[in-house]
Amino acid sequence: MPSMCGTPINEHAGHHIAIDAFPTLFPTGKADIAAERDVKIEIKDWASHLMKLQGGQFARHPRFRYWVLNTMMRQAARKASNWYLHTHKEDRDLSVEEIHEMLESGDAIGLAERVSHAGAKLAGSKPFWQSAQKDLIAQIQAPDTGIPHVFLTCSSAHIQWPDMHQHMPNNDPDAAENATSYHTRMNDLNNNPAIAAYYFQKHWQIFFDEVIKPKFKIKDYWWQYEWQHRGSSHIHGFLWMENAPSVDALDRDNADSVAAFIHFWDQHVSTWHPDKDCPPAAIHPSAQMFNTLQDTKKELAEILNRLQRHTKCAPGYCEQKKKDTGEIFCWFGYPKKCRDHSELSRDAGREFVEFNTRRNDEILNSYNPAFILGWRVNIDFRPVINREAVIAYVAKYASKGETSSSSYQDTLQKEISRLQDSNAGGIAYQKMLSSFAAERDISSQEACHVLYELSLVKSSRLYQSIHVAPDESSENVNFDSSEKEQQGILE
Repeated sequence: MPSMCGTPINEHAGHHIAIDAFPTLFPTGKADIAAERDVKIEIKDWASHLMKLQGGQFARHPRFRYWVLNTMMRQAARKASNWYLHTHKEDRDLSVEEIHEMLESGDAIGLAERVSHAGAKLAGSKPFWQSAQKDLIAQIQAPDTGIPHVFLTCSSAHIQWPDMHQHMPNNDPDAAENATSYHTRMNDLNNNPAIAAYYFQKHWQIFFDEVIKPKFKIKDYWWQYEWQHRGSSHIHGFLWMENAPSVDALDRDNADSVAAFIHFWDQHVSTWHPDKDCPPAAIHPSAQMFNTLQDTKKELAEILNRLQRHTKCAPGYCEQKKKDTGEIFCWFGYPKKCRDHSELSRDAGREFVEFNTRRNDEILNSYNPAFILGWRVNIDFRPVINREAVIAYVAKYASKGETSSSSYQDTLQKEISRLQDSNAGGIAYQKMLSSFAAERDISSQEACHVLYELSLVKSSRLYQSIHVAPDESSENVNFDSSEKEQQGILE
């Protein structure tokens, strides 16, 4: 057993901290990240290997996953700080005292923003999502993609999925179908977030590749994984379809253009209920075994009544209050007006023009029959009508980690207040970047998702940032003026 002492340990001095902190996970006292090896390994590879180790003891440990993720993030922050010091010589020699003076005079906003950009690879951090936002905007602005055609959201059913729970340690393969109690499934989910996180992304990726992509002829896509306070995974994203009408080509003043647009989307999006009076599915649609599914209209009606109806508004979720009148209203606009024909219109209280499909159920969410029969969990599937709606999405979802330059300056101010004036400015940059690793709560499933080296954002496009500033390494002598010229990549 490791000895206990009151002296802080320097984690950069080669101590076997993992073994001392988690002796039950390393009972033989071997395999620490700091152990001597013939080949040097990165902590991310070490962590991923342990998380996938047969037996699952590392993946199930409630503290190990957070400790190793935090350690990885801080190491990444240190590397990002070193890179920043190497590439920004004008900021490298600043002292803490000089940065203090810049903060007091308001001249540190640019410095704080430049430092924050170095943290773009810190998964889930504010700089990470700021970079993701720029990538998404670039994909939308690309001439061969343009405005996406579909906005989608896919929820999870981690408590219900029987094919996921068959991988849980407490699964009894001889038990009758659906015999596992809710309490057991809930405990399995809480104790094995790594299984749930890996299963969700695998479940979604296969469903996208085998169903969504061929069904809707997807040519481009962008989505992000997200975890709310309850910890369950879900997807937000955009799809570009091969034959979908262009939003930019839509002329709302031209009846033929509007009619063609409506005709196309009426084939893919619906708010028409096949049977409102049908009882909701007695068993959660996701809990039903595959060999029992028939994909009939009755099953569709049961799923819609169980999953796709906005039956109750709740404060803090969709229930909002108007500032001027104090009137309570639903953020999603329910109940919605029933109509016999689809149209492009803006209902009362709505910000943008929407594609309002023909509707016979005032609280039914939009759906695609093939999509929801295959996914069997709550979905949102609707066409993008205008650029404004895309911008609103980018602001709300893709840039949710975005912060203003002044907020970055506040972060720098907070970190530098703890340093002595004699310290080098580089220490402040490292501490600022490290603070991004601990500024928000991370669910256990998100932690496992990152430790499995799974991307938080998935796109059909690859992004490359090009440094266009003058390159100090390519200095040329101007013989006429005997002065040095700096040449950037675009020059």
